[in-house]
Amino acid sequence: ALILTSDWARHALERARLRWIGLTFVFVLLAGTLSLTPFALGGVHPVWAWVERARASASIDPYLTLVELIKLTSLGAIFLIGAILGTDDDRAKSLIRWLLRLGLAYCLWAFIDKVTNPTILFGGPRLFDPSRLSASLVSANSAATLFGALTLLNLIDLDRRGYSARGATKTQRTVVRRL
Repeated sequence: ALILTSDWARHALERARLRWIGLTFVFVLLAGTLSLTPFALGGVHPVWAWVERARASASIDPYLTLVELIKLTSLGAIFLIGAILGTDDDRAKSLIRWLLRLGLAYCLWAFIDKVTNPTILFGGPRLFDPSRLSASLVSANSAATLFGALTLLNLIDLDRRGYSARGATKTQRTVVRRL
């Protein structure tokens, strides 16, 4: 909501033309919210007949449904921010570069933390194999995937900057764009 307070963001949102997507998203949120009440299609779930003094709803686990609705709203907010920032090419490139820098800082922190404290993470023992670099992720495979993707994206960004700084030919620029 904070990003929508600026004029450039509201103008970018108007240019993005997301009315139908937004309407569909609101419909999905309303359907999820309706499942927290006894008035959803199909009525109250039969499991609530066995629970005394419970607030009956169409959902078996209303708390989990609420958590998932909050997650869905967060994803919608991230999509909206991406759509707003993606309408301007310079802003989109700047955002990607900042995300790559933050990812690089995370990778460096993970490596330094692994070298200095191989068995301790955030003041407590590592819950996973201390012999593998897993950063703060649970799986070393997830960390390797993240680090590999960030490395590849950083190399592509550096390569593109190098071509534009050296004044690459049109053919070279076409090859780089297709990557």
